[in-house]
Amino acid sequence: MKCLSSVLLVGMAAFGATVAEEAPPKPAPNLEPAEAVKQLGSDDYETRQAAVRALVQAGASAKGALEAAKNAQDIEVRRHVNVLLMQIEAREGQAEFYTQLHELLGTVLGADLGKLPKLQAADDKNAPAAADGEKDTLRWLCDRQEDDGHWDSLKHGAQVQADVEQTALALLALLGAGHTEKVGIYKVNVRKAVAWLIKQQREDGAFLRPGEKEPIGLVHALGMLALAEASGMGRIAETVKAAEKAVNYCADHQSKRDGQPDGWGAARRSDNPDLFTSTFFVLALKSSKVAGLHVNPECFDGVIHFLERMDRPDAKAFVVADGAKPSYQAAIMGSLCRLFLGWKNDDVQPYLDGASKIAEQSLLAPSNFDDVSSYFYLLGVFHFGGEIFQDYQKSLDVFLRAHQDAKGAWKAPGVWAGMGQVGGTALTALSFAVRLRFQRLTGQ
Repeated sequence: MKCLSSVLLVGMAAFGATVAEEAPPKPAPNLEPAEAVKQLGSDDYETRQAAVRALVQAGASAKGALEAAKNAQDIEVRRHVNVLLMQIEAREGQAEFYTQLHELLGTVLGADLGKLPKLQAADDKNAPAAADGEKDTLRWLCDRQEDDGHWDSLKHGAQVQADVEQTALALLALLGAGHTEKVGIYKVNVRKAVAWLIKQQREDGAFLRPGEKEPIGLVHALGMLALAEASGMGRIAETVKAAEKAVNYCADHQSKRDGQPDGWGAARRSDNPDLFTSTFFVLALKSSKVAGLHVNPECFDGVIHFLERMDRPDAKAFVVADGAKPSYQAAIMGSLCRLFLGWKNDDVQPYLDGASKIAEQSLLAPSNFDDVSSYFYLLGVFHFGGEIFQDYQKSLDVFLRAHQDAKGAWKAPGVWAGMGQVGGTALTALSFAVRLRFQRLTGQ
């Protein structure tokens, strides 16, 4: 893969369709887990489905009854039991992962990780497909841009102020559709967003949220990614200069370990860098390099060493930070970083294969939906193409369309609901862009 822009930001127009209304879920019956497990083998379909709903509602408290039925003679019982156990384990892993992120970062993209909705299981039915029609996701975003060029995160449902991050994401969505500071029907919106982001830079190139005095790693990485893409596509001198300043700041924010560069964390030269923040830095640095900006090679050398520390090769897994347990989200992020750092697909695939065992069960469950991890996973499997990519992008496409409103805005289910509509809608647009890029490359 030669160009990050070809993966992150490519060809998107107005997509999709009017959303089909979802039927309200049937209430779960009042069954004890052991009794519900017995009913999984019923000859009556509705009885079996009622038992599934009861066990989904019971969640972790049903784990013992399900474990006891793992070797049941009835194949239908075993099938349901294995799926339900996988969902419970995925939710337990998710809860732990978000707890770790909260300790490391506090907030991400406008969501207060201390106030995330309680993780719940979703049933095993597919999300409803959308009806025919048209949604203009980009128009929705542009209609909500403030006059000075930024997007107000709090105005559109974010739990915390995250204007730099969400403005960067909205700008990336516009750039992904081919709109630059020079061309496209939204070129004025792009110019205004770029100008606002540049105003949020300190003299040393670091991006700051309005009113804050110290840079936050994720805030800088997203601002840098957006300006790198804009500079590469538009080649406007002022934008290129600002993007270069942002790149130069990266080495100063990067953590040190034994006197050598390492990963990135929330704070400048954090003692505990994390894989979540570092992944966004890798994307931003790769994009900068593709845009023709000078990147200090020590930044890449450092994150390579950091990934080696986060790697758990015996388990084909990664951890998000020192002291954390492996998670499928960390495996997705570590795999994506290594793909963009030049690893061969064959060396990365075992890590993604492990993550994929629970990714679809967990990522695309409406009440568990993790749009950031899902986007990272889509970018990762894009490198492989074929069935692994097409199967996931088709499932994701159905899910995303089913959770947009009539104008194309994201309805924000799942664990990142606190991020609000701007960030969620922009990530949705970027996910569609990956699919469209694949279609253009392959004709499929």
